[in-house]
Amino acid sequence: LDAAMAEATKLRQEEKAKNTQTIKDAQEAQTAVAQALTVLKEFYEKAGDATALLQQQPVAPEIFDSPYKGMQAENGGVVGM
Repeated sequence: LDAAMAEATKLRQEEKAKNTQTIKDAQEAQTAVAQALTVLKEFYEKAGDATALLQQQPVAPEIFDSPYKGMQAENGGVVGM
């Protein structure tokens, strides 16, 4: 009976040490996630103001100042062939 109690006590102490380490790791991970979220929020707030990657409307070249009329005077169309 004493041997069984000693074995159970030993197992509980090992599990308690493992659980304590797991809790410590989880708290450190929670802190790291909070810091990462802060960094990401700051980054995306600044990225919203950046215009480097925005698509801008292209300026039409001078060729397109007047509508295209084709070469109407120079051909007779399909019938003119």
